[in-house]
Amino acid sequence: MNVDRVVEKIELAHANHDAELVKELTQSFKLDLYKKCSNEASGGDAERFERFRGADEQWQEFEEKLSHLGYSKLPSLFRDLVAKNEPSVASQLGWL
Repeated sequence: MNVDRVVEKIELAHANHDAELVKELTQSFKLDLYKKCSNEASGGDAERFERFRGADEQWQEFEEKLSHLGYSKLPSLFRDLVAKNEPSVASQLGWL
């Protein structure tokens, strides 16, 4: 999913006071980023860590673009998911 496209959808849902849709879109984007990193079987650990770093950068971009809406827990959501499911990756990246 494209960061800008998701942000637009969330801003619209927020403007319509649809908190459930905001939550659903945020969760979906987070899971899409995670799946993209964890499902790619090619490469070694270094490539895998880079995929997770890249996804984290996308998540940070997503969070920055939504900061004006006041969602304060967004920064940790992606890293928390990785830490729960991929503790060795999270540890290696300094997220624990």
